[in-house]
Amino acid sequence: MASDPTGALVLEYTGATAVGGNGHVWVRRSSDGGITWSSPRTELTPASGTGNASFPADAATGTGAFTAIWQEGRGGAWNTYARTTTDGGVTWSAEVRISDASSGAPYKTAAGYGGPYGDYPSLSVTSTGKAIGAWGEGVSFSSGPGGIWVNRQT
Repeated sequence: MASDPTGALVLEYTGATAVGGNGHVWVRRSSDGGITWSSPRTELTPASGTGNASFPADAATGTGAFTAIWQEGRGGAWNTYARTTTDGGVTWSAEVRISDASSGAPYKTAAGYGGPYGDYPSLSVTSTGKAIGAWGEGVSFSSGPGGIWVNRQT
């Protein structure tokens, strides 16, 4: 969950729509400090649900501005994605793949990486409102090698 300077909140979370199904990423927003929440929820992942999404992180980057990131396996590779909002979570940008380095480690290809490694993404914001995402990636969730990767807005 993230809060902007006015106290608006964005809650990002993951889950499956059926037992054993792929994970999806959703957000809900509150403009009254969490007393009430938006309904219905807004899905950030593709509605097709072809990828397994997990490991969300979000942060406020200014008044009404938030960035949300998550890791998702699609088409045989995992990647880290981001979406942004400037209206408190009412609307969201198209997703951007921020794990776009195509080399630098044995598990890294142009398609993505083998899997989440440590499943602890984080998102911080600079004094100028730029988001910096960090996450673990590797061969697989439970075996090495793996490393920490960072992507920042320019």
